[in-house]
Formats: sequence, structure tokens, C-alpha cells
Amino acid sequence: MNIEKKLKSIEESCIETAHREAQELEAIIRDTSNIKLNEKLETYKKDLAKKYEKEVNRLEKEYNMDVYDYEQSQKIRINQFQESLMHNIKTKVETAMIQFTNSETYKSYLISHIKNTMKKAYAENEKCKVLIVEKDYYQYKNEILQIFPIMLERINNDYIGGCMVINEKNKISIDNTIKTNIDQLGDQLGTLINGHF
Repeated sequence: MNIEKKLKSIEESCIETAHREAQELEAIIRDTSNIKLNEKLETYKKDLAKKYEKEVNRLEKEYNMDVYDYEQSQKIRINQFQESLMHNIKTKVETAMIQFTNSETYKSYLISHIKNTMKKAYAENEKCKVLIVEKDYYQYKNEILQIFPIMLERINNDYIGGCMVINEKNKISIDNTIKTNIDQLGDQLGTLINGHF
């Protein structure tokens, strides 16, 4: 009986020790698994953060390139629109001025224009060279020479009308032709338009 009790006691002790060791082993395995799991989780988080940052950088770069391309294409479109607008304005003004040069009031304008341009060139009382378009030269030559003591010469009809005055004595040259004035106003208008776009 004593032996059976002792054996039973030893058996219970062994089972108890086995349970305790199994629990300790489970705790160790659980702790080790948690540590390894946490390490893997941290590594995964770091990798994910790197991938996220890389993707954000790629998207930012792509976005910036798209914005740049869009801005450049819009600048080109605006420039094309401005050039078209300026061309249309200049064409309409030139057409209107050509019509004006064919009107009855143009002759008095031309004579007044020559007088004012000579004043600007300090050539009122001096013999100077005045250049007018061929159309005006053949139409108004005699009347202009009766009014002004000048050397009158022809320039291309592309200048539309108006005059150029050259004061060789004072080394002054003024281009006051209609075409040149339109071009200068066009440049000023272009600068004004560019300031608003």
C-alpha cells in the first residue's frame, strides 16, 4: 500500500511537473513567437513606410511633370492666341488706314503730317529729305513741293502712307509712316496684353 501511494504520488508529481514545464514551454514559445511576430511586424511596417514614401515621391514627381507640361502647353496656346489676336488687330487697322489714304481728307492729313514730322526733325527751315509712298508721290508731289522746300523721294507702298523725314545736317531721321506707327502701337498693345495674361 505504501508503495502504491508512493508510486501514485510520484506519478502525480511527474504529471504536475510535466504540466508546469509544458506551461512554461508554452509561455516561452508564446513569448518567442510574439517577439518574432513583433520583429516581423516592425520590418513589415518599415518596408511599407519605405514603399509608401517611394510611391508618394513618384506621384509627386509625376504630378509636377504633368503640371509643368500643362503650364507649357497653356503658355503656347496663350502665345498663339495673342499672336493671332495681334495679327487680326493689325490687319484690321492696316485695312482701315489704307481706306483712309484713299479718302478726300487724307491729302490734308499728309501735308499736316509732313509739317509736324519736319518740326520733330528740326527741319522746318532747312532743306531736308522727305520720303512718301509711291502712290502719294505720284498723286500729291506737285502740291507738296509748292508748300515745302524739300527733296521729295518715294518709298514702297507697303508703308501705307505718312512720311519719313531725314535731316542730314542735324543727323536726324524720323520714320513717321503709317505702317511703322501701326507696328509700334502693335508692340505697345502686345506688351499690354502680355501683362494681363
